[in-house]
Amino acid sequence: MAKRMINPDDLEHLFTDSDSGGGNCPALYKVRDGGYVVQGKKLRRRSLRGLCNRSRDEGGLWIPDNIIEQIRSGNLG
Repeated sequence: MAKRMINPDDLEHLFTDSDSGGGNCPALYKVRDGGYVVQGKKLRRRSLRGLCNRSRDEGGLWIPDNIIEQIRSGNLG
C-alpha cells in the first residue's frame, strides 16, 4: 500500500504534550477531510515486533498517557 499523502494545509494542530521537552511532540492534528495524525517518537525496530499484523509500510508511535486522556476528555483545542 502506498503512503498516505496529506496536504500540510489540511492539518489543524489540536494540542502538544505539555511535558514535551522541545515543545514539538507528541502532538495531535485533525485532518480537514477526516481523521487525525499523531506526531511522536518512532518505536525502535525491536519494539515493532510486538505489533499485531503490521504490514511493511506501517510503524508505531509511543504516545504518553496524557495525550490519550485529553482525547478522552474531549479537550481537543
